[in-house]
Amino acid sequence: MILKNFLKSLRNKVDDKSKKSFLKGFGYLINQEYDKALDELKEVVKNNTHMVEMYVALGTLFRNKGEYLKAIHIHESAVGEKDLKEDLKKQILHELVLDYKLSGQFEKAIYYLNTLLKIDKSPVLYKLMATLLFEKGEYENAIKFYLKYAKLSKKNVSREIAYCYFKIAEKISDPKGKIKQLKKSVNYFSNFRLANYELLKIYKEIKNDKLLFNQLSWIIDNDIFLKKEDINLVSNIYFDKEKLEEFVKKCIGKVSTKNENPIYYIFLSEYFSKTGDTQKAISILKDFLKEKKKVIVAKQYILLKDDEVLTNLFEEYLYICNKCNEPFNEYYDICPRCNSIQTLYFK
Repeated sequence: MILKNFLKSLRNKVDDKSKKSFLKGFGYLINQEYDKALDELKEVVKNNTHMVEMYVALGTLFRNKGEYLKAIHIHESAVGEKDLKEDLKKQILHELVLDYKLSGQFEKAIYYLNTLLKIDKSPVLYKLMATLLFEKGEYENAIKFYLKYAKLSKKNVSREIAYCYFKIAEKISDPKGKIKQLKKSVNYFSNFRLANYELLKIYKEIKNDKLLFNQLSWIIDNDIFLKKEDINLVSNIYFDKEKLEEFVKKCIGKVSTKNENPIYYIFLSEYFSKTGDTQKAISILKDFLKEKKKVIVAKQYILLKDDEVLTNLFEEYLYICNKCNEPFNEYYDICPRCNSIQTLYFK
């Protein structure tokens, strides 16, 4: 959208000979036909070599098309032009950051972003730097820039910071050091699934039952069950400790208070089905579906009813991202489309 608006602003600066090619190129751009847009705009650049802005736009088109080396070549040539206006220089530097980021050359992207930050203190650039540092694996430095961004923009980046601390913990082998970083993670995002289940795993490994059951209680109290594997893991720990009935009672308590998390209902339906009470298993799911229409529960209900026709026809997605609305058939802690953290929920 920014590129389209930018090219639109250049329309009146193009010489008469090139206007036809410019308009055709602009039309192709709107239709996302990048190859055709490039062909037309190349002709415009040939006849308007004085227009650095057009040259920059051409580089951006190459990047959108995935030709990062060409984009980098064009933008680096443009940034070296003499007497560039400050706004145009900022734009070219930003384009170079994106060129190098998308091509996976994070060192160069960070170099140009640092150069840009000397003349532009926009909050969004601090967030971009945090993202680059995160992708490069420099999580401590990423946290610093997320905090700068939060201070300047007044925006909440607690999930991003929590994820940084989780990634720091992944690099640590010592359980105490690992726990320290994971606790920092949940301090920023208390219901962060990855950090909470990693803590549960460590407490089990070090055989500290007090910490283990405190963590189990936290997960249950806060309904941190986002897929069936989560509740199966928790129920297996209770089973190993000969306390499965205690956990089943907790789940029944959640269901009796009409808790909105469908995983409790699925777990209980499977539990009662295994104990031979199929009618109770179906009834639990049926009661939930009267109040809430969740695909994951509907699928389980059809499975228990043993309706082969409906089972084969039922192909709806189980999850949807609350941020970008992309549907998925399995759970992801990080949305594959928009990279948002723990934004997938039951469809």
